[in-house]
Amino acid sequence: MQPVTASLISPMAWVAFQATAVRKLMPHDGVHLIGPVAVVAVMFVQPQQLDFLIPAMVWLLSGTA
Repeated sequence: MQPVTASLISPMAWVAFQATAVRKLMPHDGVHLIGPVAVVAVMFVQPQQLDFLIPAMVWLLSGTA
């Protein structure tokens, strides 16, 4: 549960900012859920890979929103 929560913080903060300060939510905002969905999938298939996946997502995806 903790890895899923950790992967949800950044995307949900961005979506909340967009929805309250910038514009309405749009369908393409769902792309920010790719990370948390990947974490859930890896958690069930190969949980030992979470130690690699979460830092890699932060490194690869930070700043691309």
